[in-house]
Amino acid sequence: MINELTRKNAHTELDHIFKTILPAHGMAERPEQIRLSHTMLDAMFENRIALSDAGTGIGKTYAYLTAAIVYSHSRLVDGLPFQPVIIATSSIALQNAIVREYLPFLSDALSDDPHITTPILAALRKGKSHYVCDERLRQHLQQRPNGKNAAQKQELYSLRDVLDLDETQKLSCFDRERVCVPQFCDCKHPDCRYRRHLTECGQKRYLFQICNQNLWLADCMHRENGLRPILPDACTVIVDEAHKLPETAREMFGTTLLAGEIRSAVVRLKQDGYALIPLSVYFKDARVKVEVGVCKGKKNYDKREDAAKRDAKREIDRAMKARR
Repeated sequence: MINELTRKNAHTELDHIFKTILPAHGMAERPEQIRLSHTMLDAMFENRIALSDAGTGIGKTYAYLTAAIVYSHSRLVDGLPFQPVIIATSSIALQNAIVREYLPFLSDALSDDPHITTPILAALRKGKSHYVCDERLRQHLQQRPNGKNAAQKQELYSLRDVLDLDETQKLSCFDRERVCVPQFCDCKHPDCRYRRHLTECGQKRYLFQICNQNLWLADCMHRENGLRPILPDACTVIVDEAHKLPETAREMFGTTLLAGEIRSAVVRLKQDGYALIPLSVYFKDARVKVEVGVCKGKKNYDKREDAAKRDAKREIDRAMKARR
């Protein structure tokens, strides 16, 4: 628990950053951005959820990054153990922008702040399919080199020095699927670059662990089911573009059913006392998609009990009115 003096100093420091340090590096002072950052900082201190709707041009990314930096510094000042900040975005493009644009600017600007002494480091976290599996790459190079043109061969051989598949430009989807880390990986090779990357992300003091919403949801499911977490324990989690999170969750955990499968499901569900309820309808080209939910109605004895409670309450209300 962070004491009130440290919290007060943190808000003072936040004002100093937005009103003095960042304007000295060319960023305009924006009252809405400052208020948003203070709101986020309060939510972090109070360990609660804050839903913030920021219009275009306010600078929400700098607002939450700066709040997270100040909050992390305050934790260290009060002697709390270091824990990273997880940022879950809706796109890889935004992840790259944070790592290559926003954080370098803040790191350079905050070098003028004597209170922020911790280096601002960030680890970019992606799913397994975005990384090269050295063993699968070796096997693929043995099987396929003769059937490719010079450019394709060169791109494949370049993966010996590249871990992130998103950094390649000319790799075909066919090759990418055959050299990426598989969903179920039990590699024990001591020189596996992907394993070294995971170890480094877990051990190095990265202030920010940046991933997409899919990876963060997968980490939540691992923790819920008692599996090994994908991401480290965090002091706070920031979900950028959170309005896209429900759709991301539906894509990850939902099931697509054809019309015949829905009819069969309805029959089976009725046998167990459940019902299939349409929640929303989507029109896409010549197709109609229906989002459905499974629910279960009350038993007859539950209905009788509720009816008895309503009758009793009605009688009590009548008696009270009669006494008046």
